[in-house]
Formats: sequence, C-alpha cells, structure tokens
Amino acid sequence: MSLTTNVAPGDPGHAGLHNQERAAINGKPDSFVELDDTPSSLTGEGGKTLIVNNAGDGLELAQAVPVPVNVQTDDYTLVLDDAGMAVEMDKATANDVTVPPNSSVPFPVGTVVEVVQVGAGQTTVVEGSGVTVETPETLVLQGQWSTVRLRKRSSDGWVLSGDVEPDGS
Repeated sequence: MSLTTNVAPGDPGHAGLHNQERAAINGKPDSFVELDDTPSSLTGEGGKTLIVNNAGDGLELAQAVPVPVNVQTDDYTLVLDDAGMAVEMDKATANDVTVPPNSSVPFPVGTVVEVVQVGAGQTTVVEGSGVTVETPETLVLQGQWSTVRLRKRSSDGWVLSGDVEPDGS
C-alpha cells in the first residue's frame, strides 16, 4: 500500500518534482513507504484502526473504539452523554428525537450523534426551541434500520445527513 501526495509537474510550490521523484518536504514523510515506523504486516490485526503516531513519522495500529449505544423506547431528547453515541430508537409507533437548544444542553460544536431507527415506528428528528437542523431532505428517517448523523456546527445549528426521506418538493 502506498500513499503519495499529488504534486503535478510544474507545481509552483514544488517546481520540477513528479510524484515518482518527490522526496519528503520539510522533513515530513510524503508516502507510507517513506515513514520510519510502519507495520510490516496486518496479520492478526483485525478490528484495529491505522493511525499516525504522535511523532508524525510512522503508523501504528490501535484498538478500534466501539461506539456506545443508548437504546430509547419512547420519544427522546438528546443529552450531553449522547455525544459520540448511537441513539437507537426502538419503538413500534412513530417517535421523535429532539435536538435541544444550546441553552439547555450545551453540546460542544463538532459533536456528532448517530440516530438509528431500530423499531418499526418512524423516527423524526425534531428541532428544539431556537434550534435549526440543516438537511437537503426531510428530518424523517426512511424506515427501520435507517441511520442518520447529527453534527453540531454552531451554537444552535446542526447538520443532518444519512438515510432520511427525500424532500417531496
């Protein structure tokens, strides 16, 4: 496996360099093959994540961190502990997941929450007071086993992406 930086011939920042010839610039590796410390084998390393080491000069394999799950069986309003979690909505009838305003639940900007419709009841993401959830589609999950991702992008602004019903307009 090799990772190279795409430097086009004649790139003004790196004049005359081609991908095949390019050496590390500013002392940093340009490809996996230039790293000082790279795993020699992936045998027996299933389920691990490949990360750059703290020195920035090699790769290491780390235990993958499982995503914790919060199972809900009725309408639910997100809480701080849901940050980085999968909230599974397991209800036979329609249900709501409410994104609360920053004034009541101050999630840090950048927080991600996954929502999964586990039950047959359709799950809808609801904007709390003053909250805006941006999406090119609707706030309604498509059906059982649909998964969406909520990412906080500002104080009361979120982005919803994933398996939602298309906007009919």
